[in-house]
Amino acid sequence: MYDTIIKNGRIYDGTGSEPYEADLALKDGHIVRIAPELDGEAEQIISAEGEAVTPGFIDTHGHSDIISWAMENYDYKIRQGVTTEVMGSCGLSAAPCREKHKKLLDEYIDTIKCGQEFEWRWGNFSEYLNFLDQQTFPNNLVPLIGHGTIRISRMGFADASPDEKQLADMKEILERSLTAGAFGLSAGLVYPPGAYSGIDELAALNEVVSEGAGIFSIHMRNEGSQLLEAIEEVIEIVQRTDVTALISHLKSMGRPNWGESPRAIEMIKKAREDGLSIWADQYPYTANSTFLNALIPPEEMNRGLSELLTRLRDDDYARNLIERLETEDESDWENFLASADGWENILVLSLPQTPEWNGCRIDEIAEKTERSPGQVFIDLMIKNKGRGLVVAFTLSEDDVKSIMKASFQMFGSDGLPGESGGHPRIYGTFPRVYDRYAGGKKPLDITEAVRKMTGLPAQVLGLEDRGELKEGMRADINILDLSRFRDRATYQEPLKAPAGVKYVLLGGDIVVKDDEVIKKDCGRLLRK
Repeated sequence: MYDTIIKNGRIYDGTGSEPYEADLALKDGHIVRIAPELDGEAEQIISAEGEAVTPGFIDTHGHSDIISWAMENYDYKIRQGVTTEVMGSCGLSAAPCREKHKKLLDEYIDTIKCGQEFEWRWGNFSEYLNFLDQQTFPNNLVPLIGHGTIRISRMGFADASPDEKQLADMKEILERSLTAGAFGLSAGLVYPPGAYSGIDELAALNEVVSEGAGIFSIHMRNEGSQLLEAIEEVIEIVQRTDVTALISHLKSMGRPNWGESPRAIEMIKKAREDGLSIWADQYPYTANSTFLNALIPPEEMNRGLSELLTRLRDDDYARNLIERLETEDESDWENFLASADGWENILVLSLPQTPEWNGCRIDEIAEKTERSPGQVFIDLMIKNKGRGLVVAFTLSEDDVKSIMKASFQMFGSDGLPGESGGHPRIYGTFPRVYDRYAGGKKPLDITEAVRKMTGLPAQVLGLEDRGELKEGMRADINILDLSRFRDRATYQEPLKAPAGVKYVLLGGDIVVKDDEVIKKDCGRLLRK
């Protein structure tokens, strides 16, 4: 007797093959049989007549290290059909946590805490994973260890290269974390302290990742005027180490850089033709989002966020900083303001202490408060203690489509709820891919879109029992009404859930039914 039979669905199996009509039988959390008109008894029958049946989606870029277990209303991924999410991206992970630098680490990961307070019950990465083993989640989690977090544990926020002992310690931490179950290393090279690292440091660490068959997920040093140089750095790291690299949220940011995506794609294609394993993920939006404090030049953060906030209260320091933000280009650092082409193009998404300004542009706040935009930014930094999320419409639709069609591309939401809002990609990424970019004359056909959300990321991450609908695979399954499957989240209402999700099954258990979450405890930590 089967646990569940899914009847008469249109199967998109995650391989890119043409869809077909069949039934699926599930038993003990696995797919045990796929065939037309299956016979046999089951405890429950699910009708998928007229619906698309796909593998559960895999989000290759997430920040749910804390909120997945500490936030009561965490359901952002499972509601859109994401059954497995990578966490620890952009160099930010919750471990290792060394007592000496705990305050700095707490400041460093503050934004991904989303206002959640918790007790640090771990020190090293293995202890953190052991803690997560005791928790349940709405979806499965794939852990990466953050380069920035490792660096803080040995160097704090020092704007310097590690000495021989520090580098040896970092490599040992990384090796032990990979052995404990991390799927790889992530780096955020625009965020201090990752911004202070050089290519020799990154190559040395990725030799360890390569030996452990892990991946290197990298938020590159620049995504705007020096995009191609940043890709060259990734290529060199892979050449030197033979690591598998996953470029985070590939884009060409800033109006002067629109149209650069074909050159970026050709660089990556050439490297792949030369035998290098380089991939990229992307979110399907023309607006990018970042932390409020990411507008600050990296060298100003070299003593941590608390010290920066103290200096911002000095009028002369604040005035000089504003001048830098408003006049410097991206030649030395990724100036988010320059990419946005002015304060009028930066929209506040979520500010924990001043939520009255959520949804307003910086120049609008300046006009209403009769101050300059720069003064508004400094004030928001101080009042919100550097926390918050902002967005800028810095990408072109043509570049988004160009990158989406690349054979090495897959999807990562980079979704993170602020304490009072966020980017609509939190809830909208995967249904938006289908609704806006798949089928007909759109960039992707439906089978390829499904593969890029399921089978391809499973292959790159090494998730051998997920990502495809085949006998023996885990029963992580979506049943979708494609006539209704779409994103509904907007910049004004970013927490609006998608429509058209008939069922989501996680390990064979129904966790979403008719767009509503009915179980939130079926997800587990996955280890490499």
